[in-house]
Amino acid sequence: MIKNAILIKLMLGVIILIASAETAYSCRCIKQTLKTNYQRADAVIVATVIEINDKSENITEVKLQVSDAWKSDVTKTFVIQIGKTSCDITVELNQEYTLYLKKLDATRWTTNLCMGNLPKNDSAKASKWLRSRGKQSRVS
Repeated sequence: MIKNAILIKLMLGVIILIASAETAYSCRCIKQTLKTNYQRADAVIVATVIEINDKSENITEVKLQVSDAWKSDVTKTFVIQIGKTSCDITVELNQEYTLYLKKLDATRWTTNLCMGNLPKNDSAKASKWLRSRGKQSRVS
């Protein structure tokens, strides 16, 4: 009888544990070529993060100082929106990145982990590709 009570309590504990567990999703990206990353983007920029602002529980606005651009003309100071999921990038203040961007609407841009974004120290190959094959745009 005592064994049955212990077994029932143990099973109940396992059921409660399983029922209350949150599902964890991780982002899986298929590594693309530099050409594919470029083709999928609406704009590509090399920029330094100058400000990070949490706009809501789900959105962060990142202000950038742009030094180079391809595919679309951009302003020297440029703002993108990134989410806060496992598929969104994280950036650090005062760090430079090569960013592949998608246009959300007339004024808003975004990017994510699977678009080929790179920190400066990993972007030599991408920079060489962009300078030789990309359509250089104005930064004003």
